[in-house]
Amino acid sequence: MPLLVVIVLLAALAVWQTGLLDSLFSSEPDVQGALNNAGFGSVAATVTGDTATLVGIADSPTALEQIVAVARSVEGVRQVDNQVTVGETDEALSLIGQIQAALVVAGFSELEVAVNGDMATVSGAVADETSLAAAALAVLNVPGVAQLDNRLVVGPVRPPEDVQAALVSALAADEFAYVSFEVQGELAVLKGAVPTEEARAHAAANVLGVDGIDKIDNRLAVDAGLPIGPALPAEQLEAAATTALASAGIQTVSASVEGRRAILDGTVPLETIGSGFFSFVKMAEAAVLSVDGIDQVSSRLSLRGDGAILRSGLQTLLADAPVEFALGSADLTAAGQQVLDQAAVIIQSQPGLQVLIAGHTDTAGSNETNEALARQRAGAVRTYLLTRGVPAYRLVAVSYGELFPDLEATAEQNRRIEFEVGP
Repeated sequence: MPLLVVIVLLAALAVWQTGLLDSLFSSEPDVQGALNNAGFGSVAATVTGDTATLVGIADSPTALEQIVAVARSVEGVRQVDNQVTVGETDEALSLIGQIQAALVVAGFSELEVAVNGDMATVSGAVADETSLAAAALAVLNVPGVAQLDNRLVVGPVRPPEDVQAALVSALAADEFAYVSFEVQGELAVLKGAVPTEEARAHAAANVLGVDGIDKIDNRLAVDAGLPIGPALPAEQLEAAATTALASAGIQTVSASVEGRRAILDGTVPLETIGSGFFSFVKMAEAAVLSVDGIDQVSSRLSLRGDGAILRSGLQTLLADAPVEFALGSADLTAAGQQVLDQAAVIIQSQPGLQVLIAGHTDTAGSNETNEALARQRAGAVRTYLLTRGVPAYRLVAVSYGELFPDLEATAEQNRRIEFEVGP
């Protein structure tokens, strides 16, 4: 065998034995590229070893499953840390608003509503079996709802804030310092890491022991290298987190601390709606994570204003200047448009809350004619507010016709538009 060939073979053997061959020809799994090619470019992927971490928002549960499947299909990926959440489209939010409005009209204002396609899920408590049937019927009568997942119960249910507090207590041990959770009805989703398999099992058992939690999605990873130990006093960490938020110019967020985890509460400012929402959340999280002793953060920030302030502002506006229409029609007058310009500013100043636009008439004429006119006027108000930038999902138009007259008002005053603030 020629000497040159022997030298080449020996060199190749040495490279293979030292593992250099793998490093020369292997590369980090391109999960991001696979997601981009599959149409999920809005999801960010990072890879550490053989674990892909996914962050972002999916349009639907089906899309979420597809995103995870794409990541797992990439060669070199053995584990997926899925932190993608399912967001709600404008269509879904609009349908939720219509369902909530129908429930309010039927006398149910405290029920939780979710939608998936044409299926509505309703949960909460009602007084009796008759109320349970009435709530279900109100939902099924909403256009766009074909199926109902009725999770209503008769009698009291545990308030969501009590469940949250119980879960925080159940995960207060040092071994759960890097654990966070989300509550979706009766389902608790555990995220983060624990130092041992035993701790992972303990976390699940503790959570399932909380009254109000019947199911668990345990996404905890096991990391033996976690520096678990006693945390600094919560008061000290909270004070430092408050200072860090203020230094970052964040005034609408507060932080509470449990162990090594900070929990952010508050409202994202109106000007960040849109592409800036997630940047604001990340900025708040980064500020708190800069505090020595805080290793994890859970965000409960939302685009929600104050319902009482919004209700008061709209009622004061209409008391001083009612919405005017041309006689016998749904055409807004110039004065009516000016009132709605002010209403749009008030609504936008309290984000995330839904507004019910109710059309009323006097008792002159037939009930059918009055109901139709009130519906057209409420719809005209909704359409005008949409042109002033109020999101569609926040506005629901209903017609009460002559059903709720103000007995102390004149006929002209009874031909009115009213606003009510929903959840």
